[in-house]
Amino acid sequence: MADDLEMRLKTIAEEISSIGLMNETRLGRIAGFKEALVALNGSDPSGSIRRKLEDKIRKEEQAYSEGRNGLAAARGRAEAIRESMRLMGQLNDEQSSPELRPGSELHKVRQFLLSQGKPMPLNEILIGIGKQDTPDNRNSLRGSLGRYARSGFHFLKTAPNTFGLSSYKQDSVLPEEDPDKPFEP
Repeated sequence: MADDLEMRLKTIAEEISSIGLMNETRLGRIAGFKEALVALNGSDPSGSIRRKLEDKIRKEEQAYSEGRNGLAAARGRAEAIRESMRLMGQLNDEQSSPELRPGSELHKVRQFLLSQGKPMPLNEILIGIGKQDTPDNRNSLRGSLGRYARSGFHFLKTAPNTFGLSSYKQDSVLPEEDPDKPFEP
């Protein structure tokens, strides 16, 4: 069973890669057709070339949209297989997580969070990895960490603009309530 699931996972990974490459090509074709439209600049009195180019753009955009839907479905299938394999004890979290490239920004974030031992706000993470706390840097890092957190890889979001490591899941991220303490609104 493990070999079958691993093979399916490999096939889906190849499918994801293929769809991604096709969609990159589609985006390039869309841009090329749009450039051709601009280059026409009134040299098509009947408008037939313009209509043909616009039709090609529509078809490529439709194919791109279908490709995005297929990509999302394939990623969902892959995640479901990984989760199933974890449930069956055939895959641990380290095997299922994409590797963080040493020296990359996310690798530095992971190392920083490991050294801190707790979730940290974005602005402190940026400073901790030696970057300036600017809106662009915050937005970029927030997007990257959020994408990994939604996938359940390496990071988790513990509060707005606050991220920790997924290994913190085992530990309580929120403070324990004291059962003897009276309720205070």
